[in-house]
Amino acid sequence: MERQRRSLKPLNSRKRGAVLIEFAACVIMLLFILVGILEFGWMTRNKLLISNAAREGARTASLGRVRSDVVTRVKNSAKILNLQEGEIVLGYSSDDGANFTSTFPADNTTPEPDQNGVPKGNMIRISINTTNKTLMGTPLFGNRPLNAQVTMVREAS
Repeated sequence: MERQRRSLKPLNSRKRGAVLIEFAACVIMLLFILVGILEFGWMTRNKLLISNAAREGARTASLGRVRSDVVTRVKNSAKILNLQEGEIVLGYSSDDGANFTSTFPADNTTPEPDQNGVPKGNMIRISINTTNKTLMGTPLFGNRPLNAQVTMVREAS
């Protein structure tokens, strides 16, 4: 019995079309996954940026710097996010953190113009509340709230 030889014929047009559709479906799914990974990484990066900015601001305030210095330090630490004044909340507590006032001393209201007027040993809290700005404009991760809060003790200078 003679073996039949298979010829290596090119795929007919129907099979070529099916392969093309499968390839397109796979590429689209892979692109969606890639965009999701990039957007999630971007959102995580933004969260880390505001967390670090809040820590920098709290450290600056704990050293006694005035409100404008603290806000400038926070904004510079997360410059790429373009934080607005209303997204940064400064407060302090005189009862070991049970209650935080929403009013941080204004600039130049103390006898020492470079000090913030928070009594030494009180707790200072910096909160940042903003929304995520997406990398590619995808609605999945856009406009999600990003919050960070850091509390430190006002140190003696």
